[in-house]
Amino acid sequence: MSNRMKRIGASVALTGFVVAQTVMIRFSRGDDGKLPYNPAAATFLNELIKLIVSLALWWAYDKDSEYNGLDGVNVFTFCMFSVPGLIYALQNTLIFYALVFLEAPTFQVFASLKIVTTALLFRVALRRILTVVQWVALAQLFLSMVITKMGALLKDSHVQQRESLFYGASILLFNSWLSATSGIFNEWLVKHQDSKAPLMIKSIQLYTWGTLINLVTWIATDANVLQFQGITPLVWCIIVNNAAVGLSVAFIMKYADNIVKCFSTAAAVFISALLSSFLFDFPLDLPFMVGLFVYSTAFFLYFGNHNPVLRKEGLDDAQALPCVLASKLLGCALEGEDLNGSSEDVNEKLKAKRSDETSGTAALELGKMAENGDRSSLLQPRAAKNDAKAKAK
Repeated sequence: MSNRMKRIGASVALTGFVVAQTVMIRFSRGDDGKLPYNPAAATFLNELIKLIVSLALWWAYDKDSEYNGLDGVNVFTFCMFSVPGLIYALQNTLIFYALVFLEAPTFQVFASLKIVTTALLFRVALRRILTVVQWVALAQLFLSMVITKMGALLKDSHVQQRESLFYGASILLFNSWLSATSGIFNEWLVKHQDSKAPLMIKSIQLYTWGTLINLVTWIATDANVLQFQGITPLVWCIIVNNAAVGLSVAFIMKYADNIVKCFSTAAAVFISALLSSFLFDFPLDLPFMVGLFVYSTAFFLYFGNHNPVLRKEGLDDAQALPCVLASKLLGCALEGEDLNGSSEDVNEKLKAKRSDETSGTAALELGKMAENGDRSSLLQPRAAKNDAKAKAK
């Protein structure tokens, strides 16, 4: 299977599992709207299942391979995998405090800031070049999430106090940078840290830390630890599904990137809302439909076939603006030219291009004269030169 098919498969799987996660959590809520189980216990079991699955896959497919990754594991690299787990645990704590200050629609809008922060770190930390069209698409992706919640946001705006809004928005702004940092760092670990090592050996290290951290969190927040109160068969389905979400993210980090993850989770938002409209009579208002349209155009702009063409022409985020200005002001298409210099450099390149075109035209005319047998006209310059030499003598 090609990497492209693996990338598409992981993206579709992540979207499907996130949709199932949303619907099942909605069914698992009690009559009072609260979850009848401790989320810390569910998260611990989720990490434990991912660890067991990763161990099984590594043992089945990678243990006897030419390089199984064990030689690259040491104390330092193992501790590096604790960073995403620790950030993830801090994110969960901050989300709890943000929900204290913000209403649900406002929370969703500010939580979408992680799209912007992820894109910025994706460019700066991993040095990935995006075309201008792709930057526009990412801006549209964030806008689509905001528009989708706009109707509910306006309804709740009159009950939202300024002080609570400030504290909640500040928490989520900081949390968006944490989310981007953990995602980008995780992608770097998967792709660049011992790049020849199998994916599962890295997943084992990551989920080991996740299991330990969430076990400590569970013990600290639940007096009845290890009793699994409220863990019904439906909750077990949610836990297994969440483990599948985590494994899908691991494959996306390997064969795609964090931006693909953002688009996949955003698609899950719209699909979940559509399913909720049938299952729970969730209203689909005009802002939702507009947001869906904006998301669709953003998806086309980011993944469309025009982006490889733009990269081939040098229209990436560092060169597009000078090229557009040159083509507009000078009235020419400088195909493949490097326009990072000053305007004088551009003029020099234009003159060189015109001289090349002139010399090329002259060569074509000489070739035609030679083909037509007009050798005398070709020899005239040489005869005149010989006469000048004779007179000089």
